[in-house]
Amino acid sequence: MALACSRPMPKVMTPPNRIAAQTALDLRYLITTQTMIAKMPMAEVIKIEKTPFSRKVRRSVFGIDLHGWEHLMLLALAATGLVAIAVALTTTSVVILQRHETAEAKRELEEYKITAESKVAEAGKSAGDALLRAADLEKQAEQLRKDTAEANARAVEAQLALERFKAPRTLSTEQQSAIAEKLKPWANMPVSFGVSDGAETVSLLAQIRKVVVDAGWSPTASQLGDIEINGAGLGYGIAVETQVALEAASGSIAAGAAKALSEALNAHGIQTKAVINRLLKNPAAVNVFVGTKP
Repeated sequence: MALACSRPMPKVMTPPNRIAAQTALDLRYLITTQTMIAKMPMAEVIKIEKTPFSRKVRRSVFGIDLHGWEHLMLLALAATGLVAIAVALTTTSVVILQRHETAEAKRELEEYKITAESKVAEAGKSAGDALLRAADLEKQAEQLRKDTAEANARAVEAQLALERFKAPRTLSTEQQSAIAEKLKPWANMPVSFGVSDGAETVSLLAQIRKVVVDAGWSPTASQLGDIEINGAGLGYGIAVETQVALEAASGSIAAGAAKALSEALNAHGIQTKAVINRLLKNPAAVNVFVGTKP
């Protein structure tokens, strides 16, 4: 006898309840089948046992069934959780480290500002000190330039004085003519001469002699000394003197002529003094004595 068995169709259920419902249905199917086999005659049982037992159809994706995918889903969720934890940990670490670095950068920036301000202040102070030193050095340099200029001026003056001292006293032709013109009011004035020994004094005496002769004065014999040089009595003295006797000291024509000759010679660079000489013998005459250069 052929075994006819109909399997009830399962109800469509939601995935969460599907496994439990399928299991209960399979159990009911097995119990019903075993009961029917037990009630059948032996021949029928033998026939049934030789008949292939109907089995449940198993479905899969990529060779993995539902239970496998459920396990993979749990593993994936666990891995996702670990990844999320790792992301949260790394993100937190990055934020903390960035905050620390930001704080460190701010601290270094503040230190740099303080250091820079200190260096700027120090540089400003150094620059101010340098300006003060430069001003002081400029003042010293200016004073040094002034002192140098004054020293140079004094050196030039000293050099000129030395040159004048070394240079022989002399009267140019123009000077001689000018002096002679001033002495002409005392024309015919008797004049004698005296001189200190030396080439410079003898040369100057010759020039003065020419001046008074050009002015119309009258040379006479020497009033001093027993020795004469070119008609002038040899003596000793310094500078040039226009001398008069004691008797002609006040208001005489000779005194006026001696004074005029002295002033004229001084005006042209020949140092001269008008003096009284008690040794002179002629009160009406002027004695011109040329001494050594002072």
